[in-house]
Amino acid sequence: MTKEYCEKDVDVEKNLEERLGAVDQTALLQVWLLRHRSERPNFDTLPRITLNWGMTLSIQVGRGLYCTPRDEFGPWTHVEIGFPNRKLPSEFGEYTDGTGDVFAYVPIEMVGKLFYNNGGMKDGVA
Repeated sequence: MTKEYCEKDVDVEKNLEERLGAVDQTALLQVWLLRHRSERPNFDTLPRITLNWGMTLSIQVGRGLYCTPRDEFGPWTHVEIGFPNRKLPSEFGEYTDGTGDVFAYVPIEMVGKLFYNNGGMKDGVA
C-alpha cells in the first residue's frame, strides 16, 4: 500500500464517519422535535437545545414557522434555527435573515452535521 492510498482511505473513512454521525444526529433531532412538539400543542416555543461542546440554539417547527412541512407532525426536511450562542459555520449564511439571529428553512441534514461537529445533543434525546 502506498502512503497516498492510505491517506485517501483515511479521508474516505473520516467522511463516512461524519456523514453517518450526522445522520444519527438528524434522526435524534426528528425524535426530539416530535416529542417536544406533541407536548406543546398550543404553539408554545420549544426549549433550547444544548450540544455537548457548549453550543445552544433554538430549533423550531410548526405552523407559521420557517420549516418544511409547516405543521406539528413532521418529519421535517427544513427547520428554523434561532439565536445560537455562537456564530454558525459560513454555510448557514444563505439561510439567515441578515442579523445572524434567525435562520429560515435550514435543511435538517445540515443541522445534524452541526450537532455531530459539536459533540451531539447533550444527554442524547432530551
